[in-house]
Amino acid sequence: MSDDQERPEPTLPPNSIVQLRDWHNESEDEAREFGQFLMATTHEWSRYLDLSRLSKVILAYDYHAALALARGDDQVADVATVNEFGQSAAMSIVVREGDELKSVVVVSTPLIKAMFDEEDSTLRRSSLQSYVHELVHVDDHAFLDRTFPGGAAAATPADDLHGALLAIVMPARSEYEATRRTALIEPSTGLQFLDMLSAVLADLWTEVRRERRKYNEREISLEEFWPWLQERCRFVFQSLGYALGHADGVLNEEEASGDLKAVYLRRLEDIASTDFGWLIDATRAAVMPIYRQEAWTGLAIFDDLVEVGRRLLGEFGVQLLPQANGFWVDVPWTWDPALN
Repeated sequence: MSDDQERPEPTLPPNSIVQLRDWHNESEDEAREFGQFLMATTHEWSRYLDLSRLSKVILAYDYHAALALARGDDQVADVATVNEFGQSAAMSIVVREGDELKSVVVVSTPLIKAMFDEEDSTLRRSSLQSYVHELVHVDDHAFLDRTFPGGAAAATPADDLHGALLAIVMPARSEYEATRRTALIEPSTGLQFLDMLSAVLADLWTEVRRERRKYNEREISLEEFWPWLQERCRFVFQSLGYALGHADGVLNEEEASGDLKAVYLRRLEDIASTDFGWLIDATRAAVMPIYRQEAWTGLAIFDDLVEVGRRLLGEFGVQLLPQANGFWVDVPWTWDPALN
């Protein structure tokens, strides 16, 4: 029996393409070889991931422009993470093609170029890990479309209030999924995610107090404060997903180094001892039922994670209250950022 007969059949559609933008030199042969190698890699991974909805992979040096073009949207800053802790360099997005929802992966070329190095190295493995991470998002969307009642298009929030809360907390689930399933490609990468989470949580009180003080003193309006807080909390949950997913991916694999596991446990304990350390156990407990589900039954499975989001907003004296045409962001003037 041949190797191909022993392995699962590839799921990559025959019309899926790799598109290169702004190659760094004028060598068409080099660009073509790079694209062919990436397509071969994607085809191989499609034996183990459901990439049946992958329309194209776009590689670009001008990543943000490419992302905007793929989305048909100039407001890339609203979807691509850009802040003092880093910026997005790869994203799997869902686009409508005719009557179908398809996945498109947009990647900054420098991020994954090292995956084609001839010699094995931490950089090469991390590069591959970054790319496969996005392919897992494609697989995750295929799972949603395949099993959610009515398909992915039916996975819509109950109302605007529910949608606002889901927008904050959902990155914890999606990034947990992708980082846990790719953790062993390069197990040490998660230490960087833990560093980022630690820094994000350490700065959180200072940042929120600063912005709340501006709001209380009428330097900024509610229309300025709420989008800022929503994005900052969304990034907190995104960071939790990255860190916890990778840590759990390492901690739950027998083949992972015992010494590395000990390092992860110590780092998690250190973060758990801080002001916002409660988020570690609360987020993990809320994410695990979603991670372990064998089929989507609805969005109610996010209820526990939504409550974690509500609790975090409550720490800052903020509540989201339903009203006839959407929801109201309740931010009392009496909340004193100096006393909280």
